[in-house]
Amino acid sequence: MSKNPYELRVRDVMSRDLVAISNKATLHDCLQRMIDHNLATLPVVTDANECVGIVSATDMLHVTREVEEDLHDLNHGDLTASGWLLKRLTNGIDDRTVADVMTEDVAMVGPDTRLSRAATEMLRNRVHHLPVIDVREHVVGIISMSDVVSAFVDGDPHTE
Repeated sequence: MSKNPYELRVRDVMSRDLVAISNKATLHDCLQRMIDHNLATLPVVTDANECVGIVSATDMLHVTREVEEDLHDLNHGDLTASGWLLKRLTNGIDDRTVADVMTEDVAMVGPDTRLSRAATEMLRNRVHHLPVIDVREHVVGIISMSDVVSAFVDGDPHTE
């Protein structure tokens, strides 16, 4: 029988197979890690594994949009600026780091946080993922909105 979802803690449903990215990594490396692991969001950590932010595919899309605007400028703009634009485009995501695009002020939860509280934090902050941190602010997992929804659906006696 399923456990009452209101009694569940984050540790009961979080993903422990954590894939994180260094704040010093290039955007190219970040994108490659997302692709390799089929993930849209990565916690951003320091060398000491402290969570300093989160980076999402949406953050990466903003960079792509900037490149698209630069291409438009190159195609329709002043040719005297073309050298600068070409350099920016060719360097692109290899020169920028995760720290340049990540969200720094990110909501986080602990493993003992009630699942309902984690859901409230996601809704309040309009996010789909929360890093799970220990007392030293080291990342120990991640919880997604789909983890939360699955726990509530699995624990609902009306779905059986």
